[in-house]
Amino acid sequence: MRCYVALNGKEQRSGKAYGSKYEKDVIGTGSKLLRFFKYNPDKTCGGTLIAKKKLNITPGWDKTVVLTRFAPKMVLFDNADTDPAYEWLGEIPPRGPDWPCAAIAWRNGSDMRVEFYYERRQSTQRDNVGPAGWRKADNLSWNDSDANDYWRLAASFDGRPESEKSAEKTRSAKAGRRHERIPLGTDPSNARFVIIIRGISAASP
Repeated sequence: MRCYVALNGKEQRSGKAYGSKYEKDVIGTGSKLLRFFKYNPDKTCGGTLIAKKKLNITPGWDKTVVLTRFAPKMVLFDNADTDPAYEWLGEIPPRGPDWPCAAIAWRNGSDMRVEFYYERRQSTQRDNVGPAGWRKADNLSWNDSDANDYWRLAASFDGRPESEKSAEKTRSAKAGRRHERIPLGTDPSNARFVIIIRGISAASP
């Protein structure tokens, strides 16, 4: 399914496909209405509404929004350093000094229970990323002290064994970047990862 992304009635992007992403660095403060519509080439910011949410944008507001099929249809992950689950994620747009390490966020944006696994560099050992049995909107992040590490990421869904993993990616984690790993999907057959990599800095004074 493709969709429109609209903010306060103004189209931001049209025809976004399942598993795609849209990034916006600067948004004015205040009350905003974020809406997603089913894609219709004959309409702009209209047609069948998929989901909507009223947002209160404050200075330093930094969130990742994931559109899903089942309720809640819109999941917001907070990237601000206000909660231990979200710390180490840096600041976008970069306004402070360079962030010396890589920030990594594991997030379940799917409508399934998820188990995350990863391998690091040339290691053949595959480790779990806690917590076990991630539910929709669960989140974990950390600061990678090895600034140029390589990760092989896998996930299993709805209790299926790891050998039947539905998504796998290999990426390098670079200093001064935020790496978000977000699985999407409603069942293992349509599961996939969205990986978002953006420049970050340490928090501004």
